[in-house]
Amino acid sequence: ALEDVVERCPEDGPAHLELARVLAESGDAERGMAETRRVIAAHPDLAAAGHYQLGLMLTDVGQFDEALVAMGTAVEKWTSLSVKKIINDHCG
Repeated sequence: ALEDVVERCPEDGPAHLELARVLAESGDAERGMAETRRVIAAHPDLAAAGHYQLGLMLTDVGQFDEALVAMGTAVEKWTSLSVKKIINDHCG
């Protein structure tokens, strides 16, 4: 199971993010959101995806103001990543 993979590989951010999604989709939104927040804190490289996923989860539970903040943060993180990639590709 996915929880076994996460337990064996605690540093695997994408596995934790997938576990969070599965938890939320199976009806355990609170655990899913908590896991997503842990991924955001522990894996800055996954912050954009994490904030996006959190925004979807918050929308699903009706926390629309918080969802809007999470989605806005996701856009900011993705924009920052895109600018860094363009600079590296063209000036690096």
